Parts: sequence; structure tokens; C-alpha cells
Amino acid sequence: MYPWAGKWALVTGASAGIGVALAAELAAAGTNLVLTARREDRLVALARDLAAKHNIRTEICVADLADPAAPDSIFTFVREKNLHIDLLVNNAGFGAYGEFAASDRARQVEMVQVNCSAVVSLTHLFLQPMLQRKSGDILIVASTASFQAVPYITTYAATKVFDLHFAEGLAEELKPFGIRVCGLCPGSTESEFHVVASHDSAPASKRPRETAEKVARVGLRALADGKSYVISGRRNYFGAHLQRLIPRHLVTSIAGKLFRPAPQNTDSDSIHPLPIAGVKLSREANTFTWQPVALIRTSHSGSRHMAALVKSNIRMKRVAQFVLVLFLAGCSHAPMAYHLRREGLDPVLFPPTRVKETTTTTEIHVNLKNARAQSTSVRGCDIDGSVLSLRWQGTTAAVSLHPQSFFASAADPSPNQSGRGLYIDPLLAMEKFHADLLDRQTRGCLRPDENTRLRRAIVENLPLPPTIAYFFELGSYAVTGYFDLTPDFRLLTTSVIYRSDAAQTPDNVIGYETAHYVFVPDPKPASMSASVSGNRFAPSVDADSNRIRLVLSRATEVINGNLAVEKQTLRNDLHFPQSPGYFRLLFMADDNAPTVRITRAILLSAPDQSRLAQAIAFRQDSAENFCATLSMPNVTCIVFPRNFGISPELRVRANGQDYYIRVGGFLQEVLDLQHPQDDLPPRSLKVRRPFRGRLVPIKFDPNSRDILKLVLLPGDEITW
Repeated sequence: MYPWAGKWALVTGASAGIGVALAAELAAAGTNLVLTARREDRLVALARDLAAKHNIRTEICVADLADPAAPDSIFTFVREKNLHIDLLVNNAGFGAYGEFAASDRARQVEMVQVNCSAVVSLTHLFLQPMLQRKSGDILIVASTASFQAVPYITTYAATKVFDLHFAEGLAEELKPFGIRVCGLCPGSTESEFHVVASHDSAPASKRPRETAEKVARVGLRALADGKSYVISGRRNYFGAHLQRLIPRHLVTSIAGKLFRPAPQNTDSDSIHPLPIAGVKLSREANTFTWQPVALIRTSHSGSRHMAALVKSNIRMKRVAQFVLVLFLAGCSHAPMAYHLRREGLDPVLFPPTRVKETTTTTEIHVNLKNARAQSTSVRGCDIDGSVLSLRWQGTTAAVSLHPQSFFASAADPSPNQSGRGLYIDPLLAMEKFHADLLDRQTRGCLRPDENTRLRRAIVENLPLPPTIAYFFELGSYAVTGYFDLTPDFRLLTTSVIYRSDAAQTPDNVIGYETAHYVFVPDPKPASMSASVSGNRFAPSVDADSNRIRLVLSRATEVINGNLAVEKQTLRNDLHFPQSPGYFRLLFMADDNAPTVRITRAILLSAPDQSRLAQAIAFRQDSAENFCATLSMPNVTCIVFPRNFGISPELRVRANGQDYYIRVGGFLQEVLDLQHPQDDLPPRSLKVRRPFRGRLVPIKFDPNSRDILKLVLLPGDEITW
């Protein structure tokens, strides 16, 4: 059900309420737990119960997040236990009800520490290992109070605004790194929250509260589905969004009336909270929801004025409802999906944009707005290609595609084809366009990050065969002899272990060593140009945020056929460069091999793409000669030994988990069909691909096997 089975999750505030429900829901799905809260007796009982019931491992860490040192203590506890946290649940929090001026100042500051500062500290601490592994998930419990100011729980509501915005901002930041973040916004929930907030005795209309178990399920499902936030409960959802149609000052005024503490002594002339616009707002410490009620007459002498106000607000509500209906009706007719259709011998993936869905036209044109931050006076930025052409119109990239040049006819017996129907020449032309883009980057026509985004935008907005789309975005060593490594890849190396002090011959092999390397984005910000007049924040032409580091994430060895053993250091360490840069993997024939002709792998690293491209131009006939003669500053060239096996793999998402496939791998390799040559795709198969920053579905013919030959790209998500 959830993708954390067998992994470790850390849950704060796990001694009561939603925290207990989250821990129980994760334990039922086979997730190991680190539970932390202030009350040790409750933690011990919960950990013992969940471990016995679900056969999982549990650890407890007693900590009070009101102490600024607590997050570091929790992180140290986890590190000393040698645990890898794959899911961080920031659940701990509390509120206080009453007038701010009359409240305990220390308690208010403590609330900010627990609800905000501790969340930031824990997230920052546990995010670093997640970035190195390029996987992980973070759930931050906010509230429906995140959507408006709520007088008399003013500080609490403000902290929950912070939590929600913090979660949504991080979710967008961490998308490229494969880390999901979700803000969970529960409404009124059955927990100890209201007792702690001194809110159960507040004079407000009560309504049924959601169970903590339901809230936990909603939050975990939303996180697994990649949502950046979720509101638990349909009524809470519509209440949170409907108020956007109401002026903010009116929303706050209504909340103030309904959350105002009642006087201790009342008489028959007291003014009761007025139900505005035929709705009731529940006065709960962590919710602000709308609920229809009957209008109540007040005993105040100004009842006529109140009645007029009620009628006015009823009209306002009806107008708001009408606007909301129109808005939802307009949104429901916006189709957003890729379409996989067969064109001749090969399927073509048509984008969600409005392009003519046929490849028989002479040219297809698309304008990609804001493809670069600013226009430039540099000349020669346009590209004329036989397959793709580029014309700059200020910051807009006008791209033209000649689709017919890709395909071989069914009757063409030409050997100059790849697979069934693709010509080799257009593949080489695409590679030339790729190289021309890099040349324009070097000239100052666009920045490196703009180059990367432009290539992705071309793939997303033009109808291309899946093989061509993969080739254009990532490159293909099958045609060009190399491709670029990004954070979407991992590199597996397998090397032979020989007997110590013995010759490296097959007779002396005692085992092998496997190393898993991941490519981690460089956390340092891109350099900024101080010479740009009028805008000190404008990035320079050399600004680049796409540099990565090569990091060892896992290593194992097998000796004499025994079980694999995890290890921290390598026997056969190649000493890869530690500085951030760009990495390119090359494959070259080894003419110096003693008996048979073999292919050798080379890893190139450079601080910028331009030097990487220049280094490729110096390729020699053999791998050893290439690295020996390459003399370029800050360019590292490493030839993998002959007894090393190299396997680059691409990361995609399959049923909510990271899945690695070979570079250029097909969808059918993920599905692991029993009869891959004959089976049709599963009826439940759904495939989504990124389009302009969001995942959209790929529609396909379920009675065709074309979808099984879809070449997967970074960010693809598969469920079945």
C-alpha cells in the first residue's frame, strides 16, 4: 500500500493523537519506526505493541522539541544506531487558546519553537542523507488553520501557515532530486490537542471530528502519490478553498466573532455569535470550516440591522457559489495528456500541446516562450538543422521539426536503419543539434541551465518517437559513444577480488566487489555576476546550478561464494573526483586487448559543459591513449580497468518506489511480464510523464503492445 515497507520512518509527537495513528498505519504496512516524544512511558508501550503486532523493528528517543537542542539529539541518536531514515514525519505540535495579550509569553515562544523551528531543524538534518541517496520522503503536519488568520489562536494559526508554505516550497525544490514533501492539513480531529490548547471548554458549536486514523491514511496516501499538500475531509477542503472568494478582512472578522472567548456571566440581552451567510464556523484550535445552519434570531435590540446583514451575506455567498461553479466547470474541460499513436512502422508520442497529430506534414512548429531569461546581442544564435531548426525571437525559441526525415518506409530495405523503422542519419543530426546548442551556450546565447530546460521542453512539446525523445534528452552511447550522467542515474561497478599477494589470474579469483554510486546535486548556489548593471540578482552567462558530485552510496563484497557483506570502504577504489562538475561516460574499443576486441569505459569530469565537449573532440583510437594524451585543465579522465564491469542505470518510479533500469530501457522491463514477446499491457497500467513541471498521463491503445516499447525518461512514473 505504501512504499516504505522494510524502511525506517521517524515520527515526532508519537505519544498521542495523529502521531500514534501515523505510527500504527506505517507499522501495519511493514515500516520500521523511530518514535520520539516527551512521554517515555507512552513511547515504550506503543513501540512494544507495534513491534509485536506487525513484526517490525522499533526504536524510541525521548525528546522535548521545545528544547532547541532536541533536533540535534534526535539526529545523533539515529546516526549512532546506524539507521537510514527514508520517511520523516514532522507531526509534533501544540496550540493555545485565548487572548494573545493575556497569554504566557514563554508558552507562545515555545509554540513557535515546536511548530516551526524544530520542523526546520529536523528537516534540514535528515534531508542531507536523503539527497545523498537521492530518495526520501517528508510529511509535515499543518492544519486547516493554515488557510486564514484565526484570532484567539493567532500564534498557532500563524505557525501552521508557516508549516504549509514550508512544505509546499520544499516539495517544488526537491522534485528534481526524487524527494517527496507533503503538507497534511487536518481539520478538527479526535486527539488531546484541544485539551492541551485549553479549547474544549470554548463556547462554540461542536461538530463531529475526524478520527486520527483517517487523517493518517489521507496524509500518507497523498505523500506516496507525490502531492505537495492535502486537506483531510471533503468539508474541510471546500471550506478552505471557498473562503478565497470572500474578502480576507471579512473572513478574519467572522473568525474573530466565532473564536472570541465567551463572557463568564451572560444575561438575556447578550449578543450571541451570529451565523453569517447561512454558515457555521467551527471554533476548533486547528480548523476553520463552513457548515450550513439555520439562522438564529438574536435578542439584541438591533435585530433589524443584523437581519439586513444576514441577507447581504447570503447574497454574497450565492454569488461566490456561482463563481466557484463556473471556475470548476471551466477547469474540467482542459485535457492534459500525452497520446501514443502509431505512425507507420513506429509509435509516436504526441504532447499535450495543440500540434497537428500526424507526422506526414512537412514541418511542425512550436514556440517555447521564456526559453531564456533575456535576449542577447550575440549573433549566430540560430541553428539550421536537417531535422530540427531553432530561431530566437527575443526570449522565445521557435523550433521547427521535420518529422518525415525520421522514418523508413515499410518497403525500404536500407541497412542504414535502427531497429525497425528509424534512420541512423537523423539520429546523428539530432546529436549535431545537441552539440550546436552547447556551442551556442559557449557563445553566450543561453545559460547552461537554460540549455538543459530547452532540451527538455523540446522533448515535451514535439511529437517524437520515444527512442528519439530519449536520445535527444540524454544522448545514446549506441550511436555517439557517450552520454551524460545526471542525478537521475546511478552507476554500478563490479570488480574482481584476487587472493592477496597473488597474480591477477582467473585461478586466483576469490570473489567480487560491487559499488553503487549516485550523482548528488551540488548544494552550493550558482555563481552570480556582480557586473550586470541594474539587477544585482541577474545570473551571469556562466551561472550553472546543474553540477553534481559522485558519491558512493553502497558497497558489498562476496568472498568464496558466501553471502554478500555490506562495507564502508572499497578494495578496488578508483578515486573518482570529489569536486562538483559534469560527468560523461564514454565507451571505446580497446585495441590493446591481448586476445579479443573489447569495449572499455571512460569517465570524464569537467567543471563546465564546454570543456567536456572539447575533451570529446580529442578522442583517440583507444581508451588508454585518449586519457594519456588528454591535457586540458580541470578535466579528469579515468579509464575503468579491464576487470571492471560498468552498468549505468536510470531511476524511475514504479508503484511508489524507486526502480532502476538499464539506460534506454523499455517499460516492459519494469513490468517483468511472464511472456514479454506476446503479453499485452496490464489493464490496470497507468504511465505518467513530466510536462511543464507536473506529471500527466500517457494515453495508449490497451490492445496494442506499443506502450511496452516506451523508452523511459527521468521522472516517469508507472503504476499497475
